[in-house]
Amino acid sequence: MDKSRKLRRYNRKDYNQVVDFPVEIVGRDGVVRRYSFEESVRLYQRRIASAPSRYGDQDVAQAEMEHCQRRIDQLRRSYLERYGGSAARRLVALEGTSALAGEVTAFLLRTMDAAAFEHVQLDPVGALDLARVYAVRTGHQAAPWLLYVFPFDEAGEGPARDAFFAQVKLLQQIRGGGEGVETLLAFHHTADLGLVLTGNGPAAREAAEQVDLDDGPALAMSGRPAPEPREAEPAEAMGRLRRGDPEAALASFERAYERDPYRRSAYLGAAVVADLLGRFDHAALATEMGTRYLPDDPALAWHLAVARLRRGEIEPARQALARAQALDADAHAVHLLRALLALLDGRLRAGLRLLQEAARLDDGADPALAHTRQRLRLSLGALAGGRLLGLVGAAACLGPALDGSGPARVAVALALALALVVGPSWRAWLRRVVATPGRQGLRLASAATLSAAGRRADPTQ
Repeated sequence: MDKSRKLRRYNRKDYNQVVDFPVEIVGRDGVVRRYSFEESVRLYQRRIASAPSRYGDQDVAQAEMEHCQRRIDQLRRSYLERYGGSAARRLVALEGTSALAGEVTAFLLRTMDAAAFEHVQLDPVGALDLARVYAVRTGHQAAPWLLYVFPFDEAGEGPARDAFFAQVKLLQQIRGGGEGVETLLAFHHTADLGLVLTGNGPAAREAAEQVDLDDGPALAMSGRPAPEPREAEPAEAMGRLRRGDPEAALASFERAYERDPYRRSAYLGAAVVADLLGRFDHAALATEMGTRYLPDDPALAWHLAVARLRRGEIEPARQALARAQALDADAHAVHLLRALLALLDGRLRAGLRLLQEAARLDDGADPALAHTRQRLRLSLGALAGGRLLGLVGAAACLGPALDGSGPARVAVALALALALVVGPSWRAWLRRVVATPGRQGLRLASAATLSAAGRRADPTQ
């Protein structure tokens, strides 16, 4: 599809319709899937983050990002209209936009029962640590809850995001404090904002003890769609992978790092599983986000190089690999990827030398990468053998051909053609297997990192 047709397609979109939940969204593979409110917002935010890498044309990428942001606003407005009830008007007046009020509505409905939400009242308290603070009253609490709204910048970075995670971590550490101590009830974040709900007193502590503080508790929601399930830990994603459901495992890893952007194991798990599935855009997004929050992690830098290489981005892959090497990434893995880049550049001798160095550095920790190294060595042997066969055949038939033998001349031509064609054919094969996932392609996703993804670790590690 040419550029003008793509841009016209975006211009024909209608964002005024009120959608139902779960919402049906057509994927790039043409399959219609159903998403909850939270899942659909995150899906479009991932598409915004990956648009510059998915579209080579800047105008098309910008149109895609604007489309996704309008869809997010539409989803939030729709949720507010569907489930905001009598509280909707008060929330819109407070937050200023129906889109943001829809996000707050979904968050509060995961935290309190429907009857209490119908009487919810938010009163401005002020600003604290880059957040807008509101007192949440329903008429049932002896003391109001506090809602902190952290608006993130367009890139999803900056001091507001850091302040959000710092407050969540602080509140988690003081959980179970005495009378009058602020207690974390729930928290949630997307790419553009973070929400924290706190309370104090016995009722708040009792509510906090009944829920998991991963990403917003789910209490009674009579008449509302089921809340988003508790975010799966990376260990649970590993369980789904062992049960033969890599798609669900990938979704779990992605939800885990979206919830906590400092969870290294979730990025690694998403990168490996996405690579095995051929979801190279997902692998690139996970590793790009991971290296943003954990810039000194060598494994993430290496997997970023793999994701870029899979998509044919040779120079960006080389830059990521240089970063991984500077961070002392696994030497065997680094040399293997350096060899592959050299071979793709047509530098066969350098590639062979790097493969030999990689073999000397192999400690046996990753059989998949060792298999890939051996496969590349065998392919180079086949390439050399094909060239030699062509040259030997041409030399053997050269004498009779010079004596005027017609069949000998044909044989010389065929042998020389073999010697000339085998090189381009091999390079085409190499590019094809680099871009192919699974056993049919090159196994580059370091399976050894999945052991790290299956371990529970502190989110800051």
